[in-house]
Amino acid sequence: MPEERIHVLFAVSTLSLGGAERVVTRLLRHFNREKFKLTLMVEQYGPLLPLVPGDVDVIKLGFLPWIPQMLLGPFLVARVLGRLRPQVIVSNLINMDFYCAFGRILSRSKARLVIVDHIPLSLSGFTARSSRIIRKFVPAFYPFADHLVSVSYGCMRDLDRVVSRIEHKHSTIYNPGWDDSLQEAAKAHGVWEAYDLDPRRKVLLSIGRIAKQKDHRTLLVALRTLKEKYATDAQLLIVGDGDVTQLRLLADQQGIADRVKFCGTLLNPYPLYKRADAFVLSSAFEGLGLVIIEAMALECPVVSTDCPHGPAEVLEGGKCGVLVPVGDPDALANAIHRVLTDKELSDGLVARARMRADAFRAELSTTAYETLIVSLLHGKERA
Repeated sequence: MPEERIHVLFAVSTLSLGGAERVVTRLLRHFNREKFKLTLMVEQYGPLLPLVPGDVDVIKLGFLPWIPQMLLGPFLVARVLGRLRPQVIVSNLINMDFYCAFGRILSRSKARLVIVDHIPLSLSGFTARSSRIIRKFVPAFYPFADHLVSVSYGCMRDLDRVVSRIEHKHSTIYNPGWDDSLQEAAKAHGVWEAYDLDPRRKVLLSIGRIAKQKDHRTLLVALRTLKEKYATDAQLLIVGDGDVTQLRLLADQQGIADRVKFCGTLLNPYPLYKRADAFVLSSAFEGLGLVIIEAMALECPVVSTDCPHGPAEVLEGGKCGVLVPVGDPDALANAIHRVLTDKELSDGLVARARMRADAFRAELSTTAYETLIVSLLHGKERA
């Protein structure tokens, strides 16, 4: 008789075009189907739904508009757990973590719970109000998890400071940053051509939702400084969902409106990495920095803020990309100028980054999660 497959329920708040959401879809694609049966539970569908493998059932929680999600969520999860009886839950993003932790208690489920920590909890003031409220309960419900995974060692140290008594069941597993499908997606035609870019200007690329955390304002000021101080007339593509009204106004005030294109959300932004002259991350904080890894894999030189906690870890302290202080447009402009004008510097960064990117292959991350799940079911913690 063949060995019965382990039923794993992945949970994530939405299937929007965020980093954590892409991470989940990549894990679902790479898990060993001979050993694992996979189900996905979400609050909302989204544009990443087509990337969920066809053999993975997707369950949407049926929230009601007149009942607060914080109250209803755990009961909805409890109902799913009672019906599916998974052996392991892998929860992603803080709202879903809350629902799964208390939903498991309500359902009396024996499923092992793995909570994946994607963002440093000490910086919760930057997040949406509902998530910020739930984060206040983290010290109470995180210890109920059977294992906690942080996506970087920086996030791991941050979580150990915020939540006590978890060190014995806490580890780091890097996100599945890329696989061979990324290289194929980058060959798609029509994405770059859609933006009518001036071939005489260098092109900078920034990818991330329009939010305070991503600090696009510093990037726009840096673009003006790049022209005024360094006579480098670059153009900037900003890819990400959100309200760009204030950023458009700032670009106009800075006199750079004609050199900034707001691209909205893109299911496949990867051809832009391949053609851009530099990738720029201006964030105030990150968990790991998935977009940096994607840029490294697609051989686009990286300039990033040295924000907590991911970029310096991913870029090996600046060996694989240029790091600058957070919120410093002058330093950011200087770093961009150097990468755009110093070919020896740029080529060296790309070569080292390409080798470093192998540490973030999806296959390695998937194997680590599979090993953790098996060890939990056999009563052995992952070292």
